[in-house]
Amino acid sequence: MQYAVRDYTMLLDRGYPERSIREAVADRYRLTRDERAMLYRGVHSRAASAVRDLKRCAPEAAENDPLRVDALNVIYTVAAYCLGKPVFLSTDGWLRDAAEIHGTVISDSITNRSVRLLSDFFAARASVFSHVIFLVDQSADIAASLSRSLDELVAQKSNGCIQLTLAGGVDQNLVQA
Repeated sequence: MQYAVRDYTMLLDRGYPERSIREAVADRYRLTRDERAMLYRGVHSRAASAVRDLKRCAPEAAENDPLRVDALNVIYTVAAYCLGKPVFLSTDGWLRDAAEIHGTVISDSITNRSVRLLSDFFAARASVFSHVIFLVDQSADIAASLSRSLDELVAQKSNGCIQLTLAGGVDQNLVQA
């Protein structure tokens, strides 16, 4: 995998078409399905990685602003971890998963466990994250059941620091914030 990442990055940096080189590199190194997903989701050109890295900030930098969380995206990543799928830091410094389960139905037990872990994380760090807004895309198939799970946990653990919002266009909502 190490050599595949090296070659793929080099070709991306030289401007070769992403799709073509991804297939060529993955075939050349006989990557597994998970490794192919890691290459696709986790390896970017040095320039793209640098631009994405600039979008990250320390929690203290937004001390007075609420933290907005794309709940489905984060819960799918936690669910991937719970399912034993690879979770990794990509070349842009963001946490990603190789499960490719986004948009699929996950068992209620895994969803509930993921929601519980996420809620526990924020509740235990209420001094750092004084106001967290979980945004759930209302058009997603699991939005209703996920909202119920989140509502229950938020009521139990948040002391008002966590709120749930059903929204259309979560990505646009996050960009405007």
